[in-house]
Amino acid sequence: MSVSLASWIETLATAYTEASDANEEGRAWLGDTLRQWCDVEGHEHIDVWRRRDRDWDLFSPDDFPVKLACRLQNSPDMSLRSVLAEAGFLTARAQAADLSRQAFLAYLNIPIPAAQGYDFLHLERIREWKNLLFGESSAWDEVLCAAVINGLLEPWAAFNPSELELQKEIQKRTLEGWFGSVPEGWTGYWSAASSLSRQILERWMILDVMEDFFQRVGQYAEETGSITMRRQWRYRRHFWLAYYKRGVVKTARALLGHGIIQAYGEPSLRKKFGDAMAELQSQDPDQCGLLLQIHELMLIDLSHHGAAYFFLPSNKQKPPADAAIYDRSSLNLLKDVSKSHHGSDAYLWQSDFESLIFDQTGVRLTLSDYSV
Repeated sequence: MSVSLASWIETLATAYTEASDANEEGRAWLGDTLRQWCDVEGHEHIDVWRRRDRDWDLFSPDDFPVKLACRLQNSPDMSLRSVLAEAGFLTARAQAADLSRQAFLAYLNIPIPAAQGYDFLHLERIREWKNLLFGESSAWDEVLCAAVINGLLEPWAAFNPSELELQKEIQKRTLEGWFGSVPEGWTGYWSAASSLSRQILERWMILDVMEDFFQRVGQYAEETGSITMRRQWRYRRHFWLAYYKRGVVKTARALLGHGIIQAYGEPSLRKKFGDAMAELQSQDPDQCGLLLQIHELMLIDLSHHGAAYFFLPSNKQKPPADAAIYDRSSLNLLKDVSKSHHGSDAYLWQSDFESLIFDQTGVRLTLSDYSV
């Protein structure tokens, strides 16, 4: 101990940051030892390690991950790599090691205010961190898998992302990109999903039905030359998706007429919609409908030459939300309220619909929520 400790500290501190699969007790002991040595060794070469421990609690393996994660959350202007480098993780090996992994877990587990959700930056940091830890590998263990799935989904318990593209990035390109589509029974990687995460993801799958319906009906309108049908869904898409963004749509189903089924083939449409597809029997074979359940209010918004049928929560004879076939004539008899779509550009029908839905569900929208 009569010689300088500087070279020992530099070597062991680097090993400390680069350790993988290290024994927790050993890592804690080494952190304490490095801190003690930094206190007694005055060499300027180790000032950088003293500063890292002072600013980041680097040599406290229990405290460091939380401190780094909180700093990242509170500093949107700082990049992940710059934060890791400032804390002493300069090499690819260090950025993929135990302490970086623990900080990643801490970042995923930081509570996010229920009324706030998170933004693209949060998601991009998680994606970048995953690449630092694994590269192209998919070596997910149960703890990390659960943290990623639940950390990305549970902040959306009260509502959906206001930007639909953010939801698609989370659901399709990130979670399904890493873990594959959700299998029946939530097996494999998806077995780590909490019950809340499962509820949220099932709710998010409603967007797939709604978006596919709007896309497919719009495409059919283009191909059949129905100007009326084509024009209507532009406004309706914005209006109904506004309720989806609020997280209040419990069910969405595509009711497809004989014309569109014949045009695209039932197997192809079944592959796209699955159990969310039903047949709409109508005198007009081109007619389609979107069935939505907002809280306990059920409605079916019919395409051209149609209307929107509302089935109030008190209606004991309303059609089931999971029927295989819906008959337009029967729907007309069972409905409580029928409303037409007049004044799309002036948002007249939208205001009328919104008032009815508010009276029945307590869910309020403003014009800015659904304006085109």
